[in-house]
Amino acid sequence: MRLFAQIAVAFIYCLSALGAAAQDRVVVIPLGGKKGSPAPVAKTGQSSCYDSDGDSISCADSGQDGELQKGVAWPVPRFTDKGDGTVADNLTGLIWLMNANCIGMEIPGFDRDLVNGDGKVTRQHALNFVAGLNSGTIRDDLGAPFPTNCGDASNGGTHQSDWRLPNRFELESLLDIGQVGPPLPSGHPFINVVLDYYWTSSYDSYYYDLGVGWAVHFSAGDVEAKSWKLEPCYAWPVRGGE
Repeated sequence: MRLFAQIAVAFIYCLSALGAAAQDRVVVIPLGGKKGSPAPVAKTGQSSCYDSDGDSISCADSGQDGELQKGVAWPVPRFTDKGDGTVADNLTGLIWLMNANCIGMEIPGFDRDLVNGDGKVTRQHALNFVAGLNSGTIRDDLGAPFPTNCGDASNGGTHQSDWRLPNRFELESLLDIGQVGPPLPSGHPFINVVLDYYWTSSYDSYYYDLGVGWAVHFSAGDVEAKSWKLEPCYAWPVRGGE
């Protein structure tokens, strides 16, 4: 059995994902490797360079990631459509639902948070959704059933039972900083990716008592603290890792 040690590597770079004002950001990318093995650092996907006003500049002598291109190249293909409603990330080894907005597209009646049926739910409802995905029947607060496997037929034609919310590093690992709308590697097989915030399982202990956790935005690629009860986000389950 392979053991994986999850590491976090921080890159500080000047980025404007939308071509607007650039700002210093820290991206933390988790990488899987055998326990005790050297920790490879993957490329970020950034290929452009910007000045402090967010204007595109030549990468020559900029010292930015778009010039240096440091890190281990992503595997080709980066993702594999497994043909069963799931996608394998060949960089991290994680398995993702192909449908990045199952709630909004398949069971909109489950979502009664803020804007009904769009797929954005409170964190607790995101956890309930994942639990139901594992059991085979998703239920709302009133116990109403919403049978769906979100397209997952990877367990001999039926659903798996170990889906979970990704932590912030796992969700960030999907990002290709050189892409926009969404910032995912070119040619990715995912469907229904929404340019908005997605829940993670991560939170800062400082904010825990305030009921706030981390969410990743799939447009700008930033990470923001969101109220678990007051700020609904999308849910994108993952398997493996941790």
